[in-house]
Order: sequence, then structure tokens, then C-alpha cells
Amino acid sequence: MKDPVTTLGIAAGAVITLYVGSYFLCVRSFIIYGVSSSVIEAYRYIPLSHQQARTFYSPIHSLDRHLLRRAKWTGPDDIQRVSQ
Repeated sequence: MKDPVTTLGIAAGAVITLYVGSYFLCVRSFIIYGVSSSVIEAYRYIPLSHQQARTFYSPIHSLDRHLLRRAKWTGPDDIQRVSQ
């Protein structure tokens, strides 16, 4: 029988992997044009409302938006502000 700490570590790693994997499978970016263009996230393939999905995935989305894939989440207005 394995050590309980090892079992807990493997279970936690599996849960984190499933969470991160499901985020990257479900999230899509959309550009909303108007007075100020912005990029928003939209989730597909999940049985939650949009607000529930945003709440559930907000930690990983924040990490994705600010560290992992900044270019994907930068809207046209953000690009113009940075280039000026």
C-alpha cells in the first residue's frame, strides 16, 4: 500500500491537471467591437451558465490572461495604446 501523502499528492495532481486541461479545451476568445473594442472569454462544452463558468475558471483565466497567453487576450484597442 502506498503512503497516504503520495496518494494525496497524486490525487491533487490529477485534479489540477483535469482543471487546467478542461479550461484550455473550453475557453475561446471573442473580440467585441463597439466604442472600445475588448476581448472576452467564452466557454463551450460545459453544462454551466456563462457566469458560473467564469467564476469556476477565474483563477486559471487570470493566470492565462496575464502570464501565459497575453497576446490572445489583448484587444485591438490595447494594441493601439501600447504602440503609441
